[in-house]
Amino acid sequence: RETNGVPIYAQVQAIQTDDGLQFNSRVIDEKGRVYLELLNYRTSTLPAQIDKPLLAPLEKLMIEDE
Repeated sequence: RETNGVPIYAQVQAIQTDDGLQFNSRVIDEKGRVYLELLNYRTSTLPAQIDKPLLAPLEKLMIEDE
């Protein structure tokens, strides 16, 4: 991807803890300028299932981006 006319990259580090996985990540450009940084990020389980028709557009985006 590009932003402001320069390529950007994602760096992600997964860390296993007693509570599960957490992630440190950042988005940088080729000169190392940081655009976004997340430290100790964790996800959580949704309390209910998502209806398949509602999930389909997101799944399509994920496949197209590969």
